[in-house]
Amino acid sequence: MTFRAIFFDLDDTLCDTTGTRSERTERCLARLRRDHPDVDPDAFVERVFEPTNARRGIRGVPRVIDDLSLADSPAGRDASRMWFFVDAYDLLRPLPSVRETLPAMSDKYSLSIVTNGQDDIQRGKLSHLGLGEHIRHLVISANVGYEKPDPRIFEHALELAGVSANEALVVGDRVETDVVGAKAAGIRAVWFDHWNDEPHANDPRPDAVITAFEQLPSVLESL
Repeated sequence: MTFRAIFFDLDDTLCDTTGTRSERTERCLARLRRDHPDVDPDAFVERVFEPTNARRGIRGVPRVIDDLSLADSPAGRDASRMWFFVDAYDLLRPLPSVRETLPAMSDKYSLSIVTNGQDDIQRGKLSHLGLGEHIRHLVISANVGYEKPDPRIFEHALELAGVSANEALVVGDRVETDVVGAKAAGIRAVWFDHWNDEPHANDPRPDAVITAFEQLPSVLESL
């Protein structure tokens, strides 16, 4: 069966979200210290980057702001928004080869984004990246009511694209959300492993693995 639709994850698949953590943290810290100069810079950064049990997970700015009882302060609200790129979209860049590869793919396939997150934040990212003209549908968990890996968010994307599960393909950087959710919905999946992650023993196997975005068109042909 020929593919008719490709469903992309957004963060760390089409754009480099994780790679901006340090810059975002610096901006958040600067905003906090304008109103709260007693915030210790070293301790703040250390707590932000404290790892969690999630793969590549860190504590993050909003949780540290909450720990400091600053979540309801003007500076705390501003810093939290910066962490989620609001007022900091200039830090966001497409991953290598995304800008060059998507236009040709959009001529051949119906391209959609299936992403977890809030509507205004995810739409803001896509607008800043300038990739929207190549994307036919933007499926956001906050609007649909289901988060990846729930297969229902992918089933919703199938309905929008007007294709069956065996005519679609999911591309994402996280096995635990993108591949797991795709497989549960009966959709083939390509794992974009640019992190050199080790999959867990009970993770479903992707149909293909790429380590650079420009590898995707040839992998689609082989599948």
